[in-house]
Amino acid sequence: MPFLIITTYDEAVARNDEAGKDAGLAYHQGTGVTRYVWATEVEDSNDPRAALVVDRRQNLLNAAETAALVDDLPADWQTSVDP
Repeated sequence: MPFLIITTYDEAVARNDEAGKDAGLAYHQGTGVTRYVWATEVEDSNDPRAALVVDRRQNLLNAAETAALVDDLPADWQTSVDP
């Protein structure tokens, strides 16, 4: 599954919102609630990174973002483990 790793959660939300505008999603047209194109994974840490799950609509990425896609979350990605 392709991921686009983003430095902060806020930056990931802003990028996802921009993609939603570019895609003409309902929220941005004032006709519904669908706002974001991709799911977001957030690292469980004090200074979390975020990753957009770009499993579709890769055409909304720019060339640099497309080149930066990775198939897995980084090895040092921190996740919480439920007991």
